[in-house]
Amino acid sequence: MHIIHFCASPVDISSDRGGVSNVVAELAKCGVAKGIQTTVVCTNKTLGKQITRASESHDGQLSIVTLNSDLVSLVKGLRTVFASKPTVAHVHAGFSVFSTLAMQMLINRGVPFVVSPHGKLTKGMLAKRRQIKMWWWWLLERRLVNGASAVGVFSQNESAYFDRLGIDRPIRIIPNGVNAPSLQDVPEVSSVSEPYLLFFGYLDPRKQPDLLIRSYAATTAARKSHLLAFVGPDAYGLRSKLENVTATLRLTERVRFLGPAYNGEKWSLLRNATAVLLPSLAEGMPLALLEAACVGTPTVFSKECNAQLISDAKAGVEAADFDEMTWAAAMDRIVSQSDDRKSMAKNALELSKSFSWSNISSRWLDLYTDLEGGDHG
Repeated sequence: MHIIHFCASPVDISSDRGGVSNVVAELAKCGVAKGIQTTVVCTNKTLGKQITRASESHDGQLSIVTLNSDLVSLVKGLRTVFASKPTVAHVHAGFSVFSTLAMQMLINRGVPFVVSPHGKLTKGMLAKRRQIKMWWWWLLERRLVNGASAVGVFSQNESAYFDRLGIDRPIRIIPNGVNAPSLQDVPEVSSVSEPYLLFFGYLDPRKQPDLLIRSYAATTAARKSHLLAFVGPDAYGLRSKLENVTATLRLTERVRFLGPAYNGEKWSLLRNATAVLLPSLAEGMPLALLEAACVGTPTVFSKECNAQLISDAKAGVEAADFDEMTWAAAMDRIVSQSDDRKSMAKNALELSKSFSWSNISSRWLDLYTDLEGGDHG
């Protein structure tokens, strides 16, 4: 087998880039660990910015090919990649010239492939720049996705909108994965000296960090006993606006913006939070929630996070809506009920075993084997 992964964002197997890039890196490493020839094809553009990233090879089994994001370079680079004759492919995300070209070339060459939207085809994600996306989808991308052998999603909720989009491919549901450290290696204290509630991820308007600040202001217990901490890159230039909201609500001393955190610092902040909060408008399945579960931290999240497996396991709480008072009540409840938190923490640790990458990658590799063998059902 020669599996090829297509990801529009840069992929680095030696560092934490977050999101789709991390998923692709983990799947590639797991494939190589099982002796499968693996190629990752990505671009040098992330969040609208160009980065310098050379193509590279690892141990003969893994190659990462980084293409310039202009059209001519993409076409030439993809043609070169296909000369290696992959036997099965996995296209990650969508709504990019890169993924469109990749799917068309896979169809033209008769290479079986699976498409994973990573939340791009959820109702919330399609609402952003909706008119452009709908033209792109109905005129171009729907036909290409329906040329795939299967569509791989993280949860049943993620595929709820597919009928309206005219997708008729078999659906495979495989949760996201995460590599968690041993709890013995994660300090029981973090850089935040007071108890805190945590938002962890990009400061992205889609994730509604502003809603958390306004809801926190409306709490009766949480803002007195806990800080509200934001950890993540400011890739969308949102931090100054959030700081203005915080100042307007007179919460400057209670709300902290800590910037991005990785590796040991990340795990320490996650483990020592009272809860991780995510009122996102659209997700595939957020790594932040899974990572919180891996260190026994309860979570509060929106239905649009597609993380019902966490609420079903009583390891976290799915909020009913985006009303500020709903989220304020959830914050007050989770900081006040220590017995519930302990129960959720225990359930979270147990649940986290099911989405370790060793388990998740085996399910993906089984799917690749099925597709290579002609089983597209």
